[in-house]
Amino acid sequence: MLAAVSVALAAMLASCDSMRLFPPRNPNVSRSEAIEIGYAELARREIGARFITDSGMGLERGQWVWELEYLESSGRFVIEIYVCVNNGSVVKLEIDR
Repeated sequence: MLAAVSVALAAMLASCDSMRLFPPRNPNVSRSEAIEIGYAELARREIGARFITDSGMGLERGQWVWELEYLESSGRFVIEIYVCVNNGSVVKLEIDR
C-alpha cells in the first residue's frame, strides 16, 4: 500500500511542470533575450524607454512569462512588458502612469 502511494506521489510531482505549478527550469527564451524582445516591442510602438528591472518569471493569462519593467524616456511612467518564456511573444504590455 505504501509503495503504491509513493509511486502515485512521485508521478504527481513529476507532472507538476505540465500542470504549471512551477516555472520552467529551462525556458526557451532567456532573460536577456526577453529584454531585447521588450526593446523591439517598444521600438515598434515608437516608445523611448530603458530597461530598469524584472520580477523574474510569473504566470500571466495562463502562460509563464518574463515580467520586465522599462522606464519611459521622460521618466513619467513605467512600462511593464510580459514576454512568454516558451515562444518569445509579447503577452501583455501595460503602462503605469
